[in-house]
Amino acid sequence: MLAFLLQISEWLHSGHIYPFAVFMAVIWLLWLTKAILARQYRPWQADWHTTTSVVIPVVDEEEELFVSVLERIVVQRPTEVIVVINGPRNETLEKVCERVGVVWTWTKTPESATRSISGSAWPGGDRGARRLGHHVDPRHAA
Repeated sequence: MLAFLLQISEWLHSGHIYPFAVFMAVIWLLWLTKAILARQYRPWQADWHTTTSVVIPVVDEEEELFVSVLERIVVQRPTEVIVVINGPRNETLEKVCERVGVVWTWTKTPESATRSISGSAWPGGDRGARRLGHHVDPRHAA
């Protein structure tokens, strides 16, 4: 810092420019710009809301376990619950979805691995997944 100040002083008195002084002047100018911009920063004030989606891959789960999982998820009021039922039609799981209050549709998936079909639950997925439209309006939630 002392060398920078001495070189600036020399430049002002004799007109001789030192590369180190130019470099340091640029650095200080950048820091000053950042400090001015930081003082003008204001946090985001606009209204916003988040959404949550829960994806549940299922393959012949036990009824009690599936009910427990769905109830624990629904009580947390996510925006939507997406259940991916893999394999042949499972009326037990369908009834559980109805009982818990989750809307569902069923389509058989061509693969049996739940890990590979989890991504197919998203819109535009090319495998047979089903979207469960359990939508909760937070303004009317209990």
